Amino acid sequence: GDNFSSQSGPGLFVYLSNNRTNTQNGIELGALRKNNGSDVYQVPNSVQINSFRYAIILCKPFNVAFGVADFGQ
Repeated sequence: GDNFSSQSGPGLFVYLSNNRTNTQNGIELGALRKNNGSDVYQVPNSVQINSFRYAIILCKPFNVAFGVADFGQ
């Protein structure tokens, strides 16, 4: 939403995952385009978005999560 905020970092990507600490078996949605405010990412038609619990901002070069959002399912 509009209240999204993330620190800047190298190689930040958005993932859907069922594990709040890693992206194993998750889906990469693309590079993080904005550090503040809302944005829209295309989810492939073959992906059931309701089958994922978390959105993760991941620093790919260091495999470190910068933030996690829980969908509360």
